Amino acid sequence: GSIRIFITQPGADGATVSGTVWFTIWIENAAAGSKTYTLSVDGSVVDSTSTTSNGPVSMAWTSSGAPNGSHMATVTVRDSAGATGSAGRTLSVQN
Repeated sequence: GSIRIFITQPGADGATVSGTVWFTIWIENAAAGSKTYTLSVDGSVVDSTSTTSNGPVSMAWTSSGAPNGSHMATVTVRDSAGATGSAGRTLSVQN
């Protein structure tokens, strides 16, 4: 099955963010072993890490280079068996 991803920070769609934005991620239904977590904003990868952890995993986006307004952040996870999952947050940047 697919991996279930939970973004607990930022806590809600439409959150207003500035500066360095920290994402806290938890997952379920992933195979044991290494998992690759990728954070993308507006389709461009901004952070990636590999770990055996199902969470919490912290990832960061420096929003200062992005124009103010709405941006789409997407977290994608791939596990050792090749299964994937993704979840998104719409964020309002105000720098």
